[in-house]
Amino acid sequence: MKKSLLSFLFLIQLQICLGQLVLNTNVSATGLANYLAGSGVNISNANGQFAQSSKATFTNSGVTGFSMPSGIILSTGPLTNINDTSLFLNSIDLGLPGDPQLNTLISGVVTEDANFLEFDFAVASDSAEFEFVFSSEEYNEYALTNFTDVFGFFITGPGYTPNTNIAVLPGTSTPISINTVNNGNNQSTSTGPCTNCSFYIDNVGTGAVELSNDGFTVPIKIKFAVQPCVTYHIKMAIADVGDGLYDSQVAIRFQSFSALGQISILNNGLPVSSPMNLCAGGSLLLSSPAAPNHVWTTGDSTQCITVTAPGTYAMFVTGGSCFAYSSTLQVVSSGSITAPVIVQNGTTLTMTGTAPTGTTYQWFQECTPIAGATSSSYTPPALGCYTLVIYNGNCEASSNEICTGSTGIAEYGTETFSIYPHPVSGSATISTGFESGTITEFSLFDMTGRMVIQKSRVATPNFEIQTGNIAAGVYILEVQNNMHNEIIRQKIVFN
Repeated sequence: MKKSLLSFLFLIQLQICLGQLVLNTNVSATGLANYLAGSGVNISNANGQFAQSSKATFTNSGVTGFSMPSGIILSTGPLTNINDTSLFLNSIDLGLPGDPQLNTLISGVVTEDANFLEFDFAVASDSAEFEFVFSSEEYNEYALTNFTDVFGFFITGPGYTPNTNIAVLPGTSTPISINTVNNGNNQSTSTGPCTNCSFYIDNVGTGAVELSNDGFTVPIKIKFAVQPCVTYHIKMAIADVGDGLYDSQVAIRFQSFSALGQISILNNGLPVSSPMNLCAGGSLLLSSPAAPNHVWTTGDSTQCITVTAPGTYAMFVTGGSCFAYSSTLQVVSSGSITAPVIVQNGTTLTMTGTAPTGTTYQWFQECTPIAGATSSSYTPPALGCYTLVIYNGNCEASSNEICTGSTGIAEYGTETFSIYPHPVSGSATISTGFESGTITEFSLFDMTGRMVIQKSRVATPNFEIQTGNIAAGVYILEVQNNMHNEIIRQKIVFN
């Protein structure tokens, strides 16, 4: 027998349950999805597979041991007897097919009675979260066996391989199931061995939860990264395994599917907090997570910007009806440092000059720090745009950017392209490495695309640029030579 006589004699002495879950099973997939949508999340295109009685919204009128106040439930069987005690056996075959994504989470057995809700969503942040509870009638006697029901939260979108399961224990890659969260296998109250049992509530003979399933997880929050205002797809699915009996359920909290804070502004790839120090002669490389577009308070529309002056900085992202904002970063003056200058020698990028004692180095490709690239020179393994950031005490400074490519200047026998000193204060020398006598054209654009300076028919390898009336900020220097089928673009910063 599934329930022992001792459990029965114990439970009949418990007081009559007063609390219950009030269910609404007459709800559509769109209604279920909208019930989950919280702050900063737009949900659309909901659909699903379920029997009429195997899905519901609920409100909690005071069920002991079940702290979720309201939400939705997906079940592998009817929810008719959910408010019974754990003496009741939830075990009804719905006759529904299984699910191919859930099949990938198990081995050698196929799923049945699959119920799932899926929808598209966009988040006004760089991360999101939701809260759920998994419960099952298969606890405790089928723990650590092959007859364990399965569920998953499958996300598809930028940063994820299709149908990545994020239903894992917090901080791990361990899928949540009866076999990974339990306190052993037993016909009655479990006594171990423990498997992640800090997440487990045993309901066999304990009266811990005034609901019918024999085991529950504690409320678990799933937190995951997204690109702001980008459309993702999620599928929330649960199924019986091996047969259609011994039902399981997953409950997801009302409006818990929500944005997790504001967009993080990053410095050197790590989140920053205000205020930040900026040393004279130095710079800060600020970036935001990947997104469809970026708009900084500086007017820049790139993912990363180089900050060379104290002030207040922030950015936002838009996409359709989604608006995602960062926190505000205050940058203040402190200390001094000399910005590095890098040149290209063959295939190697090298810092010119000698840095002060105690200086450390980090190379970046675009906005991303390169693991292990922490010396004053670097040989890129692939095409791209590279920058060196140096650190000394509390100060940091970014170099000029060098872009390598199949039509790069090094392939035509030239060796260097540099701007020195950089950032530019007063004047700087542009060294192209082009052959003497060839004709080079220089154009300077601000970040709105407006041409600020143009100098044509320069027949020398070097060219001097004056600050003059150029306002402080970040510009794009475009260089084109008549002997080479290429256009070189470099960021240039004026103080």
